Amino acid sequence: MTEPLRVVVDNSAGLTAPPPACPRRARTLFIDFVATDSSYELRIQGSAMPEDGSERWLGRVQVPRAAVDDWVAYLHEQWDGSVIRRRRDGGYPYAEHVNLLARTATADREAVWRSLARAGHDLFKLLFHGQDDELKWIGDRLADALRADHQVICVHSDEVVVPWAMLYVPPDPADDLSGDAPVDRSGFWGLRHVIEHCFNGPARSAPHTRYAVRPLAGSFVDPELATRRGHNVAEPALRMLRAHTDLRQNASSRELEDELRGPARRYHVMYFSCHCVPDGNGSAKLRLPGAAVSTTNFDIWLRGSGLTANPLVFITACRSAGLEASPHHFSRTLLNQGANCLVGPYVNIPTAFARSFAARLLGQVLGHRATVGEAVHAVAVHFAERFDNPLGLTFSVYHGTDSHLCPEGPDVTG
Repeated sequence: MTEPLRVVVDNSAGLTAPPPACPRRARTLFIDFVATDSSYELRIQGSAMPEDGSERWLGRVQVPRAAVDDWVAYLHEQWDGSVIRRRRDGGYPYAEHVNLLARTATADREAVWRSLARAGHDLFKLLFHGQDDELKWIGDRLADALRADHQVICVHSDEVVVPWAMLYVPPDPADDLSGDAPVDRSGFWGLRHVIEHCFNGPARSAPHTRYAVRPLAGSFVDPELATRRGHNVAEPALRMLRAHTDLRQNASSRELEDELRGPARRYHVMYFSCHCVPDGNGSAKLRLPGAAVSTTNFDIWLRGSGLTANPLVFITACRSAGLEASPHHFSRTLLNQGANCLVGPYVNIPTAFARSFAARLLGQVLGHRATVGEAVHAVAVHFAERFDNPLGLTFSVYHGTDSHLCPEGPDVTG
């Protein structure tokens, strides 16, 4: 009979099992726009492209920067006029409601999706098709890849910054967007693919934001929004933060300054719910009681060590992610000062939708420990499929495909 094994020496005191591997998605498409004297050079590489992505495909976008800015402005007007300010039966259904199935006629919703698809496809053609034959060929290969499978896309550029989730490629090349046929929603980049935009700047060594026992979060909420349209815009998101983090609530520009000069440098999550006011120079200000907070304010308050805990930053303020091509936007400053990633709406966003989107997004990231890129994609799909609401496409992700919260422990990636 075999004698049972006995522990003679136990050297495991103080050892713990390593945490699960941190998620990291392989990018299947890398899209770079590099400014030249009069136009842009387009570079595309990745496993989704021909030759298994081993070759870099080059083309020249013969479009001046001003033309790109004009088309982005046009896209913004389409969303603002055709969606948010769309008036029906004495009201504004897209501004006042999240569930559009019971509030709008099917034909009217299809007309909205169709106008957005046309605008998104026009922007795609502007950037990836043109008079350059090589660019046309590359654009066709890119469209083939987008139709063939779900992609994980990284767009890198300091000059070409557009709402990538809004771009549209018809799933069937024969689809005619000029008619009245229903639009296949899966043609929108944001409803089929995971997308992030990355800038040059300080290197980001890891996608995780580490915390010891419980993440520390800071909220910066304009109290005026507590009474907007009879409900508290930020409260559902704040409830999610209270449930999953140690939350410090702030409600004025002075409190924001105090936090950024001191303890806020340790925040793992930062949540802003306030108004965002563009200044016409590619920059913007966050409006909190006391004063409007500018890029210069953020730069001064964070000067030195920056945001030391590498926080995930979520902003539900109109056009807070509309970085355009300006390096002087406060969102770019937060990224340069140590933010792990940043999520915000590229265009004006109704308070009713901002309320629902923020709560669901934070639930995915904090409650289910999803990566930010996956969460933004999943939440946009949720609102489109369940409520036929396209507004999830307005949210842009910067440096966020793999960004997530992670308990402290050995640096394990997978």
